[in-house]
Amino acid sequence: MIKFQYYSNSSHMSGAIDFISLSGFYDAIRSPSEKMIAILEQIQNETDKTKKAKLKESLYSFTPCVHVKDKRRYTDIIRFTGIAVLDFDKIDNPYEFKEFLFNTYISIMACWISPSKKGVKAFVKIPVVNNVSQFKKYFYGIADEMEKYNGFDGTSQNAVLPLFIGYDKDILIRSDYIAWSIKGNKLNSFDSTPTIDTKDINPTSKQSEWVINWYKDKINSINIDGHPQVRDNSLSLGGYVGGGYLSQIEAESLAENLISQNSYLKKGTNGYIKTAKEFIRNGMNKPLKFKEY
Repeated sequence: MIKFQYYSNSSHMSGAIDFISLSGFYDAIRSPSEKMIAILEQIQNETDKTKKAKLKESLYSFTPCVHVKDKRRYTDIIRFTGIAVLDFDKIDNPYEFKEFLFNTYISIMACWISPSKKGVKAFVKIPVVNNVSQFKKYFYGIADEMEKYNGFDGTSQNAVLPLFIGYDKDILIRSDYIAWSIKGNKLNSFDSTPTIDTKDINPTSKQSEWVINWYKDKINSINIDGHPQVRDNSLSLGGYVGGGYLSQIEAESLAENLISQNSYLKKGTNGYIKTAKEFIRNGMNKPLKFKEY
């Protein structure tokens, strides 16, 4: 049974109060006390940041990802729970997005409206890891997919970040989840230091045609885990642009057309295109030289 710790946010208390079960947490979100509901409504309507922070001291918070020995800090982590937290904020359609997110990803255990009523939070099942580095690898793998949606907040890569109680009587929950298995690297961690001298590259039209057909095959074959595949292949395409086999305009146009035509990628076309163009530009800084196969 998954359990994790909960806390009072009073400045006079730094340690956990006790443990709560996963089902107990869901019940707390579905039907908090009248006192908690009243405070959440005050926070929702409060515009002054100082007053809002003061109100939050009256809320419970949780550390769903870890158990800690004393304080909420990396050095006090005892074990990991197999949960990662997703946070989306300041989005226009939180109730519709909650349904979409839950129905799209089988690894999501639960999905609910944030305390601000302008965002969505979710639990994702991941393997139980042994250290912070392993936890972040899984989080970055999730972030690779989720960053294409508006409002994604990557700060929950911090395994000890407190999660405040919310109120959503229609929280979505599943028990038949499948653990997320894809790992990733920190966003924008690409090393753009050039590794080859482009003066020795003399592209031919045949080589350029090969690059185009290679990228077509890669994008056309995507039917699952779209974001990391678009990212990695566009990074390589950018490398070929850096090598002179295609222009940046040709590469970005190719990516945009292929992504728009892929039935799987259509669910987040704009996000995938944005990612493709970003990584084409990144890849241009690290030119690739065509190899005969």
